[in-house]
Amino acid sequence: MTDLWQAKLQWTLSELKKLREKHPDDRLIVSGITQLQYLLALAEGTESDDSSLEKIDIGYLAVYSLADVVSYDLSVAMCDISEGVRHILRRQGRKPNIDRTGELGRSG
Repeated sequence: MTDLWQAKLQWTLSELKKLREKHPDDRLIVSGITQLQYLLALAEGTESDDSSLEKIDIGYLAVYSLADVVSYDLSVAMCDISEGVRHILRRQGRKPNIDRTGELGRSG
């Protein structure tokens, strides 16, 4: 992974942590933070198991679930990250779970 990718992950994580201070009980913000920590660990090489990449739904959270609380810049970053994960999966012949099920958990 590139330094630019890691910087985007770190910035997005920082912004979501700031949001968590305002909305400490929001499970979707916590989910986004957890996903970013996982992606950062993969990027930094401290995590080697990429089997959860298909579960990354941070772009969906930005556009739908958290649309009312995230800034435009944060939403764009979250969607860019989601698209980056899609490219990684595509290169490996894998698909995100959201592509298989439609909108998170609903069959499409």
